[in-house]
Order: sequence, then C-alpha cells, then structure tokens
Amino acid sequence: MPAAPAGFTGRDRELSALLDGLRPPDGPPETDAAALWAVTGLGGMGKTALALEAAHIARRSRWFAGGTLFLDLAGYDENPLTPEQAAASLLYALGVGGAHLPSDEIDQHALYRSRLTTLADQGRRVLLLFDNVCDPGQLPPLLPGSAEHRVLFTSRESHPSLPARELSLGPLCPRDSADLVTKALSLREPEDGRSPRDAASLRELTGLDDVVSSYVMEQ
Repeated sequence: MPAAPAGFTGRDRELSALLDGLRPPDGPPETDAAALWAVTGLGGMGKTALALEAAHIARRSRWFAGGTLFLDLAGYDENPLTPEQAAASLLYALGVGGAHLPSDEIDQHALYRSRLTTLADQGRRVLLLFDNVCDPGQLPPLLPGSAEHRVLFTSRESHPSLPARELSLGPLCPRDSADLVTKALSLREPEDGRSPRDAASLRELTGLDDVVSSYVMEQ
C-alpha cells in the first residue's frame, strides 16, 4: 500500500463515516457479502488521499490481520488493468506467483477467492483498496466471497449497479483549503511563511476551488 498522504487535512466527517464502515463488527456479520464502500468525486478532490488515510488508520488499529491490498485499476488511463492482470497482482500480494500462478484466468480468480476465504476462516480479515475504478465491471471479479473482508474503491462516477455505500467528495471548505496549502508549503519548505504573511492572497487562491468545480460541473 502507498504511504499515508502527508499533510492530510479536513474531511473529518467523511473520514469518520468511512472508518465506521471499515471497522470490524463486534459480532458475526449480518450479511454474506463483504462491505463495499465507494469514494467518488471529480479528479483532484482527494479521493485517493481520503481512502489511504482511512486504510492506514485501520491498519494501525489492527483491524485487518490478513493485510491491506492496494491496486490501481487505472480505469481512466488508455490501458486499464485487465481482470487477468488484476487477479495476478492480487495473488502475488497474497503469496502466489511464478510456477504456482494458474495460467487460466478463471482458475486465477477461483484461487484468489479461495485464498480470501481461507483467510476469513482463519479470522484474518483483509482490506481491499481499489483505486481509479471507471467501469463497474472491473470490480465484481475481484470481490471476496466473505463478509469478513472489506472493500473500498475510488471513482469519478457513481456506480448504482454496485451495492456500495458512497461518499461523494466536493471541494474543501475555505478554512480546510487554507490549511492544506499552508501544510503543503511547510512540508516543502519548513521556513516558508507566505501563508500567514499574505492571508488575502491565500483566501483568493483557496476560493478558486469552488469556481473551478462549478465550471467543470456545468460543462
């Protein structure tokens, strides 16, 4: 999994809701299907940052003894990940590769789900984080067959065909936007004092978020 986002700011409500959804239940699962969460919004809204922040908190809390698997499905690239490539990558992360990797795609998916079922039976929950889902058909072959696991994905669109709880992200509020810019400048150069010195320019800069997002939504 990639590192936690440096200088993560805002999104307190969304982060709290996401963690509530990822947190393992106190008792047996209420359904047979893995809980599925979606973080959606325009490009640049911080979907991946929010998902990674939640995943790292969950890992530090030791909610997922079976591990946390991250896979960028590259849904918005010219060459999205194929189901076969995705299954092979996940199996490799689960310790299956080389001569042990089935050559047939159907066998790969069967082995992948079998590995996840075994981990569930052992009480070792897994968090699956899929980034950049464009086509909802990318996900079903990768979903675990056990309610013990959790699945979180990011996308620029809503996907009503998927049984997911959705968190839709808009621009940060002006205060959080200003905090984000200040943290970014500080991380790049700790002695950078432009934010407190030029508060008017900072307010003008962070106000552009709403202008740009409104323009994109109208197109």
